[in-house]
Order: sequence, then C-alpha cells, then structure tokens
Amino acid sequence: MPKGKNNIMGRIFERNVFLKIASIVIATALWFFVNSKGVSEITIAVPLEIKNLPEGYEIVTRKTNEVNLGLRGHERLIKSIKVQDIRVYLDLSKMKKGWGTYYINRDNIKVPPSLTVTKIDPSVVKIKIEKTEEKSVSVSAVIEGVPKKGYRVVSVTTDPAYLSIEGPKSIVTRMRYVKTEPVDVSGRSKTFRQTLNIVTNGENIRVAKNEVTVIVSISGEDK
Repeated sequence: MPKGKNNIMGRIFERNVFLKIASIVIATALWFFVNSKGVSEITIAVPLEIKNLPEGYEIVTRKTNEVNLGLRGHERLIKSIKVQDIRVYLDLSKMKKGWGTYYINRDNIKVPPSLTVTKIDPSVVKIKIEKTEEKSVSVSAVIEGVPKKGYRVVSVTTDPAYLSIEGPKSIVTRMRYVKTEPVDVSGRSKTFRQTLNIVTNGENIRVAKNEVTVIVSISGEDK
C-alpha cells in the first residue's frame, strides 16, 4: 500500500479513537449529571435501639440515646423521610459486664433501599451493663403536717409492708426500703387510710406494685 494512503488511514483511525473517547467522556458526564440532579442530603437524629441483651442483665448507664445519620438520596424521598423509616441498633449478644465500648456501623442501620448513609455520629457508644438483682424491701410512709390540736399520730403502717424490687445489682444491693408519696395529717383527728404511689426518686429499679395503702392511726393526747 502506498505510503500516502497509510498516512490517511492512520489519521482516520486516530480520529475515530478520539471520537470514541470523547463520546465516552460526554456520556459519563451526562450520566453523572442526570443521576445527581435532584439529589439531596440531610442529617437526622434517630433513637438508638438495643437488641439481644442477655437475660439476667440490664443497662445501668448509656452515654448515647440517639445517633445522627447523614442520608443522601433523591430530593423527593429525602423530603418525605421520617424517623420511623430508619432503625439504628446495637447487638449486645456478646456484651461484657461493666463498661464496654460498642461500634455502630452500616450493618447496624436500616434505611430505605434508595438512600445512602454518609455519616454516623457517634459511631462509638459506651454502655455499662450489670446483672439483674431482686430482693424484698420494707415500705416507708412519708408523713407531713401536724394533727389537730390535742391529737397525735399513734402509728403508721402500710399494706403491703414489704415490696419486691428489681434492677441493677449495684442499686438494688444498697436499697433497704422504698418510700411512698407524702401523706398529709394536717388537722386530722381520726384514723384514716390512703392509697399512695411508691416513689423511686429516679432510681433505675422496678417495683412489684406501684401503689400501697397507708394506714395512719390518730388518737387524742393523754391529759
């Protein structure tokens, strides 16, 4: 083949290669443009759930109750997303007693298929776990006020006199009794009974009964 013809064919081949490369670049750019159009990102706070905590154990302290997630997806879906559509959980089936460090990764997160998780904050959670303890403690009625002049409180009893409590071992072990709401004896001159709630003062315990009956015996003072 003549040399001039070879040069022409070479230029045609080079031009075709250039056109093909240019077509690929343009097609790729168009694909990214089309797919990125209408895409949005938000940060949403989601409650942290606990799964598979072994029976007989419970959480005493947890540093984190919710996780901030960065989510990316089409704007229409992002605008309609609700906290109820998302789940973030920790699997404590392999937990250890005491303080432990647990990691949140994408395997612990459930989101609609068309959304992408871009951020997890925090991704590390510290939790303290203890054995569950149960025991019976006495019920102490709290009395307020002063009876009518010439009368006095003779005795205060509760029904039941003891209640079973349950909770983390470190808390239950040190508890000797639980208290009732205050019962006011101001101006009273007769024995009476009143149903009152048990007050736990924010302690992380569970009580067998939330209410007890308090019987206050009042009598005239001896002259």
